[in-house]
Amino acid sequence: MKTPVRILAALVGAVLCLPAFPQVQLPPGGEVQAKQPEAPLLRPRHVPEKEKEIVLDPERSIAGLFVVKFVEGSHVRLGKDGLFVDETAAAASPDERRRLARAVLDFGPPPSGLRKLCRHRTSQRKQLAPARVAKELSAVAETLRAYRKSHGFELAPLFRPPGFVYSLEDEERDAPFREKDALEQRSGEELADLDLYYVVYAKDFRDLEAQQALMNRLNAFRLVEQVYAAAPAEGADVPTPDLSGSQGYLLPAPGGLDALYAWTQPGGRGDGVRLIDVEYDWVTDHEDFAPESQRFWGGRPVCPYDGEGSEHGTAVMGIVAALENGLGITGFAPRVQYGFSSACRPFDYVWAAIVGTFSGES
Repeated sequence: MKTPVRILAALVGAVLCLPAFPQVQLPPGGEVQAKQPEAPLLRPRHVPEKEKEIVLDPERSIAGLFVVKFVEGSHVRLGKDGLFVDETAAAASPDERRRLARAVLDFGPPPSGLRKLCRHRTSQRKQLAPARVAKELSAVAETLRAYRKSHGFELAPLFRPPGFVYSLEDEERDAPFREKDALEQRSGEELADLDLYYVVYAKDFRDLEAQQALMNRLNAFRLVEQVYAAAPAEGADVPTPDLSGSQGYLLPAPGGLDALYAWTQPGGRGDGVRLIDVEYDWVTDHEDFAPESQRFWGGRPVCPYDGEGSEHGTAVMGIVAALENGLGITGFAPRVQYGFSSACRPFDYVWAAIVGTFSGES
């Protein structure tokens, strides 16, 4: 009969620990207006349920590589001395504590006894959630240290440059998180803190059984939201849809240049027309790029690929001469004869290097 007694004591304790109800001041009409609950500011981010047990498929899993994602609000970061909680940055965001509470990391098991119960409930309102995170994080770090010593596993941020080290002395250390905050306000929904994703890897590793054991040990921590196994990627065998319906500039004025009408006229698709495009570079193996048979002059330069210059040239040629193949877009003049003239001169880089070397400039 101890169980009912304990339940009754807990209920009594819960009632006694409730704060006193404030005196209600009635308005002149004598009616109390019920306060509407505040709607959440952001739509909660979907978090898939954790697997009870991670089982690696030897045919599809990559040995020595997987990803660990810590729970939102924890502000776990990787510094020169290992994993830690950036409590200052976490406290600067009022939503962090609320998101962390979903993982029940800022509430411990209630102690026994009525007096202790009341004191515990009062302390819950004052205790900082990051303290709970740090306590469990130390256990996570110890697990990783043990497997580093026994199997060579290392840890690195997934969405930071190679060699990046999070430092409290760096004022811009949390810039991606602040950018995420701003994007949340614009989108109206919660977004993931990308600094909570970490790659766990080991070079020349083949023991999937040991890796599976480590992944399950990490997955058991409340502080860990998900553990993702790495698998070989396969290219999607799906054709690019026809996007020409979104090319408003092909339509009549005032929204477009009326390529649809030009196509009804002789030579309106570029037949018999020659064009030379002056750019930095072009990605000529793009599926929508005009075929080499239509090129009458020039070729790709021997210049380094440039994310802006090369893509810009490709986009220009796409607008002008993309194929009528039912894939992607259609160019204004898909049958035009074209040539290349690159603004990139490889010797410019050579001379710049020579000048920089002998002038002492880097």
